[in-house]
Amino acid sequence: MIVYVSGQISGMENRNRFAFNDAVLSVKNELGKMCEVINPIAIGERIDKMFEELSTETGEEKTPDWHDYMRDCIRELTHVTHILMLNGWEKSKGATVEKELAEKLGIKVCYSVDDLKQSYKNAAQTGEW
Repeated sequence: MIVYVSGQISGMENRNRFAFNDAVLSVKNELGKMCEVINPIAIGERIDKMFEELSTETGEEKTPDWHDYMRDCIRELTHVTHILMLNGWEKSKGATVEKELAEKLGIKVCYSVDDLKQSYKNAAQTGEW
């Protein structure tokens, strides 16, 4: 099971880091080694670092925009089995795109860690993995 955490980042204090990190910890605590969790906050940090290095190399300030973040997030999303939607995801343009894409790709959409646990149990019983 590979889980992508989705929710509002833009316009949130500290990029909503605490909600994302809490979700990652909850999934890991409940499902342990049975799953890998993709955190878009970590993806964003990787992009920020890349742009900082580019700015240093060129001597011009380069900053990522929403599209830069979304392209990498979507790339990661295409490799998961489940997406976990955080509370308030509906207020986020990016999370809305991620949910819609997940549905179109047949990725299981969950709204809580309990949903993920139930999905895992169902998959284990049916041999879906």
